[in-house]
Amino acid sequence: MLLYRQIHRYRLKQAEEFTNESLANKDITYRFNINGEYVGGPSAGAAMTLATIAAIENKTVPEEGAITGTIMQDSTTGRVGGILEKAQAAGRNNLKTFYVPKDQSTIIYYTRDVEREEFYPGVYSTDVEYEEQVFSVNNYTKEKYNMTTEEFGSIGELYTDVFG
Repeated sequence: MLLYRQIHRYRLKQAEEFTNESLANKDITYRFNINGEYVGGPSAGAAMTLATIAAIENKTVPEEGAITGTIMQDSTTGRVGGILEKAQAAGRNNLKTFYVPKDQSTIIYYTRDVEREEFYPGVYSTDVEYEEQVFSVNNYTKEKYNMTTEEFGSIGELYTDVFG
């Protein structure tokens, strides 16, 4: 619980710094209208920070996008897990844009190629090679869901992308 409280403080601090407004005497409650199972934890940091900034500025966050990303003390975003699963959830809900932390719109994985050669009866030599593969989340979301995947490196970049 302590880690979650610290992360929440980062969100509020970033919103205060971004807007130059104090939240010291305010209670913050978040409500998300989603067709999903769970919103919260570090991966919701960027979305909650943006929602806080929008509330301070009396703006409405557009409903056609999904946001994932942790929020760091310096307002940059950190890596998150489950990018493909989150993209699929956003796509199934007919969203137009999926916002992900910088450098997470591609997934790098490795395929294994195993060659086995018998050089003496019952004795084998095995050669294993790994080949890097690059999977574009943006290409996938465009083709499968007609949804764009956009990267952001900070709350400022996300704000500009969402509000113009």
